[in-house]
Amino acid sequence: MGHKKLRHQAAGHDGTLTDIDERLIFKPAVDQELEFYTGIISRKDREGVDFPLECWMCVFVGTLSEGILNVENNDSIMRLKGEDVVKPTTDYLQHLNLSNDHTQKYLVLENLTYGYRRPNILDIKLGKVLYDDKATEEKKARLTTISASTTSGSLGFRVCGMKIERNSLIGQLDKSHYEEDDDDYVLLNKLYGRSRTVDNVSDAFRLFFNAPNLPKHRHAELINRFAVRLRMFYNTLLDEEVRMISSSLLFVYEGDPERWDMENAVDGVLNEPCFLDGDSDCSSEEWDKSRNIPLSSMTLIDFAHSKFTPGEGYDENVIVGVENLMEVFDKVSGEYGEQ
Repeated sequence: MGHKKLRHQAAGHDGTLTDIDERLIFKPAVDQELEFYTGIISRKDREGVDFPLECWMCVFVGTLSEGILNVENNDSIMRLKGEDVVKPTTDYLQHLNLSNDHTQKYLVLENLTYGYRRPNILDIKLGKVLYDDKATEEKKARLTTISASTTSGSLGFRVCGMKIERNSLIGQLDKSHYEEDDDDYVLLNKLYGRSRTVDNVSDAFRLFFNAPNLPKHRHAELINRFAVRLRMFYNTLLDEEVRMISSSLLFVYEGDPERWDMENAVDGVLNEPCFLDGDSDCSSEEWDKSRNIPLSSMTLIDFAHSKFTPGEGYDENVIVGVENLMEVFDKVSGEYGEQ
């Protein structure tokens, strides 16, 4: 089975792969990010917590090295819809020139856009401080400058990237802030996010929630749904003792109106993962019919600079950004009124 570069991506580094069916993501592994994922799935002290941090994270399957999958979660082995997990070969990885090191390790993660027909994607980087204690002085200085000159510093969050269907607001943008992508998509780059200010950052969300084929009441519904998610996520953060530097919230929603109008269309606040428990005896086809591909989701991603900090309280660096995000969403939501 073949593999390819990830098609729908709002930001992030090159080198991320997906399988032909686009169910999994293969992301070059960073030790600290792997440690954070394994720490999340191994902790046992979250009973009684309504929405622990893992509720907002994508499914972590394991690691892949030299074509061999190592499943990390031995208590509940995940497999992809009843099928064997695909194994990219080192020859394939070498052919893509992703790495000359055949020992390159990859994180195997759920693809958050799987099942969407017309996904619209927004990457919001959280936090005022963008570097951890391992950063060089040069990197600290560079990231401090970026934070001070963008909404990272003023609001605690920044638009990192966006991939959206072309809509009526694109013509108002500086042409250096975006590029045309295939299939009538537009990719907004980091310059767009860095050009946002306290006064105009809400325009980014008006742009994002403006899919051309969805009616206005769907736009309003989506904004309200994400506002609810943000409030729930905020409460989660108050209960978590972690430090997350340069992590992001990934917003995804379906731009195809036919999927919204399907009889079984459900847009839950939290979505079930696109995976089966290893003990399940239902077939892939049966499971396909029994679950709903989400119509939208909000997921916490990118943990290369994240760690657990027991006894140190919640992560104020991230909390401030989420508080300001909630204010922006309330403002934009209020503009739609009751529709």
